[in-house]
Amino acid sequence: MRMPAAILRCLGHSFTFSGRASRTEYWGFLPFGLLLPVSGWLALRHLEWPALGTERLALSALLLVPLAAVTARRMNDAGFDARDVGPPATALMLFLLELVVYARFLKWATTGAGFELFLVSMPLLLVTPLFIVTTFYFGLLSGASLFGHMAIPSEPGPNRHGPNPTQDAVA
Repeated sequence: MRMPAAILRCLGHSFTFSGRASRTEYWGFLPFGLLLPVSGWLALRHLEWPALGTERLALSALLLVPLAAVTARRMNDAGFDARDVGPPATALMLFLLELVVYARFLKWATTGAGFELFLVSMPLLLVTPLFIVTTFYFGLLSGASLFGHMAIPSEPGPNRHGPNPTQDAVA
């Protein structure tokens, strides 16, 4: 499956988390699927949309749905449980949310909040980066595991999620 066909197929099945997706479908869609949330984030920023970071984060999460769907179908195709996508996706969303919250908190604590309030919030300013780093490393490790799962060949023949998409294309 060529990249344009993979993109069209994955966008057509954006909210379909059941079934199977071949390796070529997944890898053909991956670059486009990663560009969707980034372009959504940048479009709101470039257009000087009055939305705050949380709204941009929500839009990016929404635009990640097609990639999450094809990843779940790819996990099904390789014979794994699609719910294994949850930990890396959760770590990514928590990491991004922590960055947004920390940036807002840092801005609040250093501008106009008063020096006394800044001293009270100092422990939070020091401890929060530890949570951010921990979430980042958890996401990195679980994401590497997920990346390895995506490279595994399809289960031969039909499995509980449907027929093998590679064999259907050949037949």
